[in-house]
Amino acid sequence: MKRSRLHPSEWFNNNRFVLIFSLIISLIFWLVITITVTPETSRTITNIPVIVEPTTPSGLMRFGDYEEITASVEVTGRRYVVASLSPADIVVTARITGVQAGEKTTVQLSASKNNQFSGFDIREVTPSEIEVFYDELVTREFEVEPKVWHETGVDSTAAEGLTAEKERIADAGEQTIQVEGPASEVSRIHRVRALARVTSALTETTDIESDIVFYDEYDNVFRAEYAKPGFEKLTVTVPISKSKRLSIRPTFQNIPTKYADSPLDFSLSEDRIEVIGPPDIIDGLVDIPLYPIDFSEIYHGHLLFERQIQLPSLVKSVGNLQTVSVRLDLTGYTESTVTVATDRVTYINQPANTRATITSPISSVVIIGPEESIDKIEDSDVSAVIDLADKKSGQNEVDVVMEISGYPDCWVAGSYEAIVNIETISN
Repeated sequence: MKRSRLHPSEWFNNNRFVLIFSLIISLIFWLVITITVTPETSRTITNIPVIVEPTTPSGLMRFGDYEEITASVEVTGRRYVVASLSPADIVVTARITGVQAGEKTTVQLSASKNNQFSGFDIREVTPSEIEVFYDELVTREFEVEPKVWHETGVDSTAAEGLTAEKERIADAGEQTIQVEGPASEVSRIHRVRALARVTSALTETTDIESDIVFYDEYDNVFRAEYAKPGFEKLTVTVPISKSKRLSIRPTFQNIPTKYADSPLDFSLSEDRIEVIGPPDIIDGLVDIPLYPIDFSEIYHGHLLFERQIQLPSLVKSVGNLQTVSVRLDLTGYTESTVTVATDRVTYINQPANTRATITSPISSVVIIGPEESIDKIEDSDVSAVIDLADKKSGQNEVDVVMEISGYPDCWVAGSYEAIVNIETISN
């Protein structure tokens, strides 16, 4: 069905047409009044970048990130012009006329038009001024001092029963640091520390990522505005150790069978030692041994020995005790001398197709032991062993190892040598 068209004489009898027509007339009247009756308005343009003139005094450098500074500008003008303005249509400039090195200088901001529009005026710039800072750029090297910092509520670095030893920089290459910045700030830095923040008592050696912090001459934190460290963080190692007091034990080598489980009587200049180290190692220690005393060195007239303490790796003496005197007691022991005949000598590692003989018996061999054993021992109870490894034909001066048979409570004192003649024999 075809819709009929309204005759113009009937338009104003149609409610829909009247509504649309009223809105259009209202808009026309509003535009006329706006342009003719109230043609001007004001508006604030925000986020306009501030251009700092690049002029730099000789020998100085400007510090600070001025690219991030923005200003707001209030403008007035024809409504349709002001409404169309953007930050790009206005230029805000900081004009530098004179600065003092190491001091902040206040610089006035000015605004100007940056477009073809002329139907507006600039009334106010906010802020009206900014501060600029110029100084000499310097670089200085500092030693980094590690320092433990307890967070609130933490009373101790180490858990109960443990000890926190001196903290240290984990990477040897980070023990010094370069600080770069304005001379006036760098000169106020007297020390640089790496603060290891401990949030709870530690139970084991711990690596902590630590912040670099500046300190002034009064040991107060110095918060530099422009000076920067070569790196912001580093790792600090906080060693957690355990201490324990242990007995000191002398040890022996080349021990006669009799004394393997029951050594000679002795006295020590220090019989206990306090040691410190990783808890797992310390918990496994029952005593601390000394470096061994060779039985061949023990005889009447030579009963006092200085021996170093044998500490496990990572363990150290709290009082820096390093050596202990050991005095042996040979009460009830006596000595005698024997001669080892040539037929009592055994050769080992003898070169093939050779004959070895010593030129003479080995005399004045000192034997020490309990009196009842020494009274019975004879020359035939002692023999010698000579190692011929790497020896050449001809006469060779060699070390001799003595052995005693049948008397496990006796030993040979001293060291002995002999001349061995090695002859090549034909097959």
